[in-house]
Amino acid sequence: MKSISLTMLFFSFLFFFGCKKEENINDNTPKIAFELTVWNATKRTASNPNAEVSPNASIYIFTTKEDADNNKPKYTGKTNSNGMFSISVPAQETYYLTAVNGNAKGTKNGFLINGIFKSQEHISSTPRQTPAAQIGDLIFSDINGDGVVDNLDKINCRVYSGLRTSTTIIKSDIYIAE
Repeated sequence: MKSISLTMLFFSFLFFFGCKKEENINDNTPKIAFELTVWNATKRTASNPNAEVSPNASIYIFTTKEDADNNKPKYTGKTNSNGMFSISVPAQETYYLTAVNGNAKGTKNGFLINGIFKSQEHISSTPRQTPAAQIGDLIFSDINGDGVVDNLDKINCRVYSGLRTSTTIIKSDIYIAE
């Protein structure tokens, strides 16, 4: 009788302390679904102003600017063979994101890469960059919206904000380069 009681006590102990409690997840909680394609623009030229998909790129998602500044991501992952990465995370006001593949990253000299100039018309329709942009050059984001890409536009990662209120799907192309 004692051995049965001890055995039951042992298994009860294992069950109670050995099982990981699941978080109480409310399925009605708004989510942010990131559907990203990472493009490596390192090999672009004026005669071939195109990027290549970036398989196996590392994606880092941060929940605060402080975490982004200190490189402490909340979520991480890798792109698949098509350069794509998907993740669903709890909705919050702002997320910070960066992508890296080897030496290629989403910023260059502190400027957020937003694509590649493919035509003179494209150059003429975007904020002025210094030095003057040419076909095949990287497009940098005018973060402060003043029409000029300058030192006031430097940033260490991409920012997505205004996301808290409802379930949202963010489909985005992320450009990286050396």
